[in-house]
Amino acid sequence: MLALDLDYPLETGELRLRAVFPGLYPYFRPRVEAPNVSFERHQDPFGKSLCLLGPRTQLWEPETTLAAHLTRWLPDLLADQPPVEGAEPPSGPRPVKEEEDAEVLSNYFEYADPSYVMVDGDWRVGAEIVGGTLTVAISLKVPDEENFALQGLVTKVSGARGEIARWRLPKPRDLSATVEVPFARVARPAFEASPQEQYRRLVVDHPVLGKAKWRRFGRDGEVVEVAFTAIAFDEEIRPGVAGQGWQFFMLKRPNAKTKPSIHRIRAVRVGQSDLGARVPATSILRGRTVALFGCGAVGGPIALELAKAGIGELRLFDPDIVDPGPTVRWPLGRSVYGQNKTGALVRHIAANWMHANVVGHRMVIGATPDADDKYPKEGEIQLFEKLLDGVDVIFDATAEVGVQHFLSDWARARGIPFIYASATPGACGGIVARFMPGDGQGCWRCLQHALYTDKTIAEPPFADNGEILPPGCNHPTFTGASFDLVEVSLQAVRVIVRALDDRQPRPESGYAILSFDEGFGVPSWRTGSIPRNDECSCTG
Repeated sequence: MLALDLDYPLETGELRLRAVFPGLYPYFRPRVEAPNVSFERHQDPFGKSLCLLGPRTQLWEPETTLAAHLTRWLPDLLADQPPVEGAEPPSGPRPVKEEEDAEVLSNYFEYADPSYVMVDGDWRVGAEIVGGTLTVAISLKVPDEENFALQGLVTKVSGARGEIARWRLPKPRDLSATVEVPFARVARPAFEASPQEQYRRLVVDHPVLGKAKWRRFGRDGEVVEVAFTAIAFDEEIRPGVAGQGWQFFMLKRPNAKTKPSIHRIRAVRVGQSDLGARVPATSILRGRTVALFGCGAVGGPIALELAKAGIGELRLFDPDIVDPGPTVRWPLGRSVYGQNKTGALVRHIAANWMHANVVGHRMVIGATPDADDKYPKEGEIQLFEKLLDGVDVIFDATAEVGVQHFLSDWARARGIPFIYASATPGACGGIVARFMPGDGQGCWRCLQHALYTDKTIAEPPFADNGEILPPGCNHPTFTGASFDLVEVSLQAVRVIVRALDDRQPRPESGYAILSFDEGFGVPSWRTGSIPRNDECSCTG
């Protein structure tokens, strides 16, 4: 590492700078600090480093010299500072960097990781509100006196005149405790590296922050007293766009006779628009319902991808439990051995993607109900009418021909899109097929006839020895690795999203067949429409 002190000439004098060159220079840029001045924008308030370029490494060109770097970008940084009070504002347009980045004040601080409190990024606390109370659902684990892990979700924001905002989506079940947290609205979050000094400064200006209520947490002899406070402030969340910033503080002590330690807790934005910003498909899937049959090596990843992408409701159907053997190609592992697959997925999704409403049903399609069956008094058709009421897409990942046949006919009779996906023995290939009712193309039976009877469509490649009967398993299964099977799952998710996308013309029925290049193993898909079979009774 090399550090170089230099003076940069200005009209009013000189600006003292320090350039710190990384060990991998010139592949990576030098860090430029202004240790003796504090800028309102584009400067780390603690380390004093200047943000001359956006953070992405491709913005730096290795042949650029330090002098050229400063000459090109430092004048823009200086021109983009707010005008001094009483001075004339700068003339001309605001400088635009090669890549605009937001001035997110809260990101400059260090926090007590891995603790966090979740908020909705769309909430705003108006400038006329000086403070209030946050209702926070929390889980606090205190394994010993030194360590802790806090998880929280703000469920309500209240001011002096009543409710300001409320969390409208499901709350994670593990956040079982509720605390009332006083908060103050501040102009700026008080730039102190130490959480103790920052909290001390904030309490001087906002005494309400010093009135938090103490509560006891812990078990097995490790009990501590904790109290929580928070601040709200405006910060830039996108270039030129102001949003609501939050910081939380947790005070912790063994008992009332001990001076508390103070910990700064980060706020994380988890509102629908916060999560949807990275995945536009969330606007397509929100409010939609998908029924997914088969939660194995193909269906399990589909369930997780739909949940992450923001599906409104997902109904899972699978009779099996999680056996250790198949988990080498299933999303979850030892932590869910012995659980039924749908229940394991439901709990995993609820714990990680709380915007998705997922329900699981452990049932065998076509089986005669036992006396102790969950649904012993209902006919299976009546049961399906109830369980599939309101679905927008029916999806099959069971790889069971009988199930596919039934679900395709059931969906067609009710005008519901039907999609199925499966892999071939050896995971050498696979198929994803979509059937849109009323488009005049062939049905599921027509496709099976074209694939396996008259062979007008070449079937997916397969391995002759690609099926085995694993030890302890009562039915054969195919061989194949997760990294090949996931190609089928991911394409299936794309097909589901496309079928639900009202922004584009309604897609037609069709198929996509997967194969892998023999050299690099590159996956490729061939697609086509589904021909009508003259001997089939379908009406298209």
